[in-house]
Amino acid sequence: MRVAEWKIREVEKIKELIKSHRVIGVARLSGIPARKMQEIRRELRGKAKIRVSRKTLMRLALRECEKNGKSGISKLENFLDGECSLIFTEMNPLELNSYLESKKSRAPAKPGSIMPADVIIPEGETNLPPGPVVTDLKVMGVPADIKRGKVIITKESILAKKGEKISEKKAEIINALDLSPIVVGLELLAAYDDGVIFTKEVLGLRKEDFLEDLRTAFSRALNLSIGICYPTEHNIGHLLSSAFVKAKALAIEAGIITPEVIKELVASAYIKMLSLASKLPKDALDKELEEATSGITKKVDKKRKIERKEEEEEKEEEEEKEEEEAMEGLAALFG
Repeated sequence: MRVAEWKIREVEKIKELIKSHRVIGVARLSGIPARKMQEIRRELRGKAKIRVSRKTLMRLALRECEKNGKSGISKLENFLDGECSLIFTEMNPLELNSYLESKKSRAPAKPGSIMPADVIIPEGETNLPPGPVVTDLKVMGVPADIKRGKVIITKESILAKKGEKISEKKAEIINALDLSPIVVGLELLAAYDDGVIFTKEVLGLRKEDFLEDLRTAFSRALNLSIGICYPTEHNIGHLLSSAFVKAKALAIEAGIITPEVIKELVASAYIKMLSLASKLPKDALDKELEEATSGITKKVDKKRKIERKEEEEEKEEEEEKEEEEAMEGLAALFG
């Protein structure tokens, strides 16, 4: 059977767009008015290109591009469901999704519309005209009343739930309340970038959250590599510094003389010498040693006085506590 010439040209055009762009996305079109679609195309000019075509032709183009080296791109076929288009851009997938989300707008509800989220009517006055609408609201599970000539919602309520198909009556009430629950715009279902398919769950991440997750992951990986002493370009400085500190501490403890620890060893030996000299009789010391050890003796005496004072205060507190407990016991005994 001969294939129509326009179909061949269309597949070739899609293949050309795929080859000339780094990121290819699949976006849902359903529910977008023609005027809104024209507006979206204008806003994307210079940033991305949209191609609306038959799904069979888009699938064929994706498969042929994969055969010609665009590894993994045919997986986008899984997201070609309903009214869809392909988007071609140099923006990364997260930026593309964020941009498309920012261009969405609100629209009134129409009979048969599927609600993207719960439609909530807040408590308080409404601009609804008094009349049968009060009965209609009550039938729909929304408590309403008339006060001072106005329809009042007596309690915040859900008029329509997410995923619900709206009836004509509910659409009238929703629009009369100016709620505009319908979101109009391109919905990015998936995006391809350098062999990786980004699904809607990943695309929904905010750039700030994504960067924060990356920082957290890097920090944890760095801590783990340091903990197990696995050298990398990011932790080698820390590992060498830690090893130096530990080696220096070991050398000081073992009394191994090196240029790096000689000052600490001499200082430690000097302190030990003064400590030993302070225990000797004064007539056994020369003038220099006596002056040097007198400072240590004063510090030791001061420390002992402070410790004795703290012990006495603790003892007094315990005695006062025992007296208070004894008095409480007597009071309880004699009422």
